[in-house]
Amino acid sequence: MRDAVVQTLVSHSGWRFASVVVEKCKVNPVLYAPPRFYPTFASALLRFILRRPAMQRSRVLVYADTLPMDTRAKKEGVLKALKTTCSAELPAGCYHYVNSHRLESNCWLQVADYCCWAVMKKWQAGDVRTYDKLNPRMPSPELEITARGDGTVYY
Repeated sequence: MRDAVVQTLVSHSGWRFASVVVEKCKVNPVLYAPPRFYPTFASALLRFILRRPAMQRSRVLVYADTLPMDTRAKKEGVLKALKTTCSAELPAGCYHYVNSHRLESNCWLQVADYCCWAVMKKWQAGDVRTYDKLNPRMPSPELEITARGDGTVYY
């Protein structure tokens, strides 16, 4: 089944993905709460993607899976942080849209989920079978964001 899914994904042209690796044990506990965690690391992923000089764009559509927030205000706060990142990183006049939906409602969220799973398998278990097949769709290696910290392991 995995091979069939990967073959279907790579047979379609015109898409790429990027990944940020976050080792949770290296994340400062002040960032554990979802209203802090998601804006911090999702914004880092957006900057990683949007700062690519070769990317020509007139619009950017950002879709996230359902955000695990207990209030609408917290969810809106995360979405606002992502919109702010887009505004800061994109040229003036570049349209951008940020929203959060259930994974099942958007096929590209499902593709992203599969790609993230392949990256996770590489990092957690050294299993690169799927990662290697999807790698041509990833123009830059994943960014290991927690490697930039002071090396503290919190748990």
